[in-house]
Amino acid sequence: MDKFVKAAQSKNMLKVVIGGKETWAFCSEPVLKFAKNTLKEGDEVTIQSDNKNGNIYITRISKGEVVSIETPKTEKPVSESPRYVCEDCGKELKDGKYKKCYECNKKNPEPKEKKEPKTTYGYTPKDTESIKKQAVLKSVCMAVSALTGMIDINNLGDVIENLYDRFLKKLG
Repeated sequence: MDKFVKAAQSKNMLKVVIGGKETWAFCSEPVLKFAKNTLKEGDEVTIQSDNKNGNIYITRISKGEVVSIETPKTEKPVSESPRYVCEDCGKELKDGKYKKCYECNKKNPEPKEKKEPKTTYGYTPKDTESIKKQAVLKSVCMAVSALTGMIDINNLGDVIENLYDRFLKKLG
């Protein structure tokens, strides 16, 4: 039977006697609180522990001898790995990459995102049109500044619209 010696003040560690050998072991916050509140030095305890990176990690400690049914360690707790299921039928999926299983996706496929076709320079037709309009507008501004003093200010809006339309027609 193992024995409890004392709990550390600053870290989650317990000093215990395991198999006749006195040692410090790491533990979780709940295990530490239980040990501080209920155990006294020299109490006989039952300890469940794991070895992690060469250190002892106490997963459970209880006063006296406890007969318990151990669960197999191969099962992962539900909280460790998220569970992914098909949106339509509820069938379990192996990862979250897809929202539907293969059969449901065949029956009712998810809509694919429509991508605009790219031109040779990597711009979409919408981007190309915007660039063209900006270039025409820049040319109109340069022409208007060159004509400063030659055009009537009252007709400036008409002149800009006329130049913009003409430049745009020339570009096609």
